[in-house]
Amino acid sequence: EIEAKIITDNTHHKAILIGKNGTTIKRIGIVARKIISEFSNQKVFIKLNVEVDKNWHTNENSIKKYLDIKGN
Repeated sequence: EIEAKIITDNTHHKAILIGKNGTTIKRIGIVARKIISEFSNQKVFIKLNVEVDKNWHTNENSIKKYLDIKGN
């Protein structure tokens, strides 16, 4: 079981990633599941979430949070 977040800067990108009726996020999950299953030779369940966090890539605390890095 894999749980993953896709982080984006704005709600417009979030809408694009999710797609109409969730079709894009579903397609992302299907492709990811296929690749991971083939690589690991195991069945895989993937739960994807899309989150908006403005300027996450320039904020050191956000990067640490998403990478789950413990530090000062």
